[in-house]
Amino acid sequence: MNTPRAIALCQCFNGRLEYVAGHWPEAEAALRESIKLHRELGAASGEALAWQQLGVLQSARGQLEEAMVSLQEGVIAAERAVMRAHCLTRLYTSMTRNRLMAGDIETAEHYLALGLEMGERHGNCATCDSLLYPAAVSVCIAKDRLSEAESFARQLEKSALKYGSRTWVAMARQTRGELEAACGNVDSALSCCTEAHQ
Repeated sequence: MNTPRAIALCQCFNGRLEYVAGHWPEAEAALRESIKLHRELGAASGEALAWQQLGVLQSARGQLEEAMVSLQEGVIAAERAVMRAHCLTRLYTSMTRNRLMAGDIETAEHYLALGLEMGERHGNCATCDSLLYPAAVSVCIAKDRLSEAESFARQLEKSALKYGSRTWVAMARQTRGELEAACGNVDSALSCCTEAHQ
């Protein structure tokens, strides 16, 4: 049909799928095409989410500073997006993860606070929270605030149970495994990670 809006959306999904499959050059090409098309269409939400996915990909490749530039571009697009709060929450989650990978715990905590603030100001979104809570657990562990990490882990588990998504259940088990490991419960951590993998 050659519909630019549909192609832009498909390229974003294609980029995500190529990333998950480990085809990273193809993923980057698809995401950059999505960004270009969304920008030409003036579709800020799509552009912001494509930037976010590119930032996730670059972070995974160890290109941490390049990723932060992409994520900042996403924030700029998100500020004019119809789904502003959703886009920003996802971007701040990815920025939190990126800064954790860089060992910059203080800045990670800053971006986490911005993400949590989106929920407080605009109402919580279960999907956004399911992405944000694992990052919150990681930050709390890094700051040695294990009781706070426990609270976020329980909220994620509650959402996973409520919505029944296998992806969310896997994230919740992986997150619980990370917390169990931080508490020194190695056997329990391994069990949680095994469940997440299954």
